[in-house]
Amino acid sequence: MSKFTLSAFADEADELFDGQIAALLQSGIGHIEIRGVDGKNVADLSDDEVRTARSKLDSAGICVSAIGSPIGKIKITDPLQPELDRLARVIDIARALDCSKIRMFSFYLVKDLDKTRCRDEVMSRMRRFLDTAAGSGMTLGIENEGGLFAEDIQSCADIMRAFGGEYKLVFDPCNFMLNNTAPSEAFEALKEFIGWMHLKDCINGKIVPPGEGQCGLAELLRAKYAYSGPCTVTLEPHLVNFVGLASQHPEDKDIEDFVDTARFADGREAFLYAAGSISKMLEAL
Repeated sequence: MSKFTLSAFADEADELFDGQIAALLQSGIGHIEIRGVDGKNVADLSDDEVRTARSKLDSAGICVSAIGSPIGKIKITDPLQPELDRLARVIDIARALDCSKIRMFSFYLVKDLDKTRCRDEVMSRMRRFLDTAAGSGMTLGIENEGGLFAEDIQSCADIMRAFGGEYKLVFDPCNFMLNNTAPSEAFEALKEFIGWMHLKDCINGKIVPPGEGQCGLAELLRAKYAYSGPCTVTLEPHLVNFVGLASQHPEDKDIEDFVDTARFADGREAFLYAAGSISKMLEAL
C-alpha cells in the first residue's frame, strides 16, 4: 500500500537552515515545504543562497515537497505586478530546488468592500498568476485561510471550478476550524480539488499539537485515503512564536491569543513533539 508523504515547515523548529535539517533528520521526516531559510523568506533568497540550501538538502537526503511562498498574501487593492514578478522568481527557485509545487494565497479582502464585489478582481489576478506560470510545469496550490478570499468552502470551490482544475487546493483543516467551519464538512465539499494538506490542530480557537484538538486529523487522513489515496501532508505545528508567524495572522490578534507559547521550551522541542504525534497518526493508518 502506498503511503502518505510526510513533509514539514521546518522553519518552525529553527530559524537557521542547518537547525531545520537537523530537526527533520531527528524526526525522520524526509521532505520539507521550504518557507524560511536563515531568517529570510524563500522568495527572497539569492541564487547563491538557493544553491547553498540545495547542497545542504542533498547532503542530508531531504527533498523539497513544495515552496511555501507568500504569493497572493497581499490586499486585493495592492499593486499586482510586484507579485507577478515575485512568482516568476519563485518559479526559478522551485526549479533550482527540484520542486514542482508552489503554495500561494488568494488576497486579503478590504473591510469596506463587499466580498462579492471583490470576486472579479480576485479571479482576474488568479488568471494572471496562471499566465505567469504557464509552461513552467509548476502546480500552483491555493491555501484556505481566514481573512483571504479563499477562506470558506464556497470561495475555495469557486476558485477551483473557475479555472477548471488549473489550481489545486492546499487543504488546511485547522484554518477551516479557526474560521468556524467544520473540517469534515469542508473536506466532503472540496475533496476533489485537494492537491496536498497542511496539518495543525486547534481547540476553542487555540493551536494545540496534532491529534489533541477538534480538527479530527486522523479521520480526515482516513477519508482522504479512502477517496483518492494518499498525498503529501505537511506538518505546520504553530506551537511557538517562530520567525514569520506574526505576518501570517491578523494584526489585531496577539500571538498568545491562539498559541500557548509557554508549553514548549523552544521551537525544536515543539516541532519534534508534533512530528512524533503526526508520525504515530500516519503509522496507525
